[in-house]
Amino acid sequence: NFFLPALFSVLVLSLHFSLNGAQSCNPNDKKALLDIKASFGNPASLSSWNNSATNCCTWLGVTCDSSTKRVVGIELHDSPDFAGKAIPSTISELTFLQSLQIYNLNLVGSIPTSITALKNLNLINLAGNRLSGPIPQLLSQIQSLTYVSLGNNFFSGSIPPSLSNLKNLYFINFEYNNLTGTLPASLGNIGLTYLYLSHNQLSGAIPTDGNLQDFDSTAFFHNKCLCG
Repeated sequence: NFFLPALFSVLVLSLHFSLNGAQSCNPNDKKALLDIKASFGNPASLSSWNNSATNCCTWLGVTCDSSTKRVVGIELHDSPDFAGKAIPSTISELTFLQSLQIYNLNLVGSIPTSITALKNLNLINLAGNRLSGPIPQLLSQIQSLTYVSLGNNFFSGSIPPSLSNLKNLYFINFEYNNLTGTLPASLGNIGLTYLYLSHNQLSGAIPTDGNLQDFDSTAFFHNKCLCG
């Protein structure tokens, strides 16, 4: 029958594309995700992050770009089996990552320096953990950042003036930490739209340069003195 070879070819092509679709996950990203899982101690909540599951774009909390199939987003939150773990330095292996949200997990330690390798990162949300140490100056090296949320942690020290180098930064949440010192005047020059600094130990006057005095007073509640 003339049509049988053609039908067979169609079926082979369909199977080929089906298999390729099932494997629509960059192998480097898949390896990075499995390394991250191992660094977290292979928590049960990441059971879908499985080497035998070829398409990592369908794994819990993972978002991929629809065209490139590269991992662009990680969102993990509100799971008890991460408590006491640190943020893995292997996060930096997800080189196309744009959004990193690992919040309300009771993670400890500091923000790894390797995060500066994420040159496409525009959103970082690490709120609701037990992270400590200073807010790292190195965040200013990630020029694509627009949104930084580090609230409800144990960060200490001063707010890095170098954050004003992030010209696209519009959102800062540092509330409920142990921050001290004064508010850098340079932050008023980058067009911040949202600023949350309440429940720290900041002091001094709110700088008159830029737009910092435009924020509602609730942004500065429960500090030593952030006076207008």
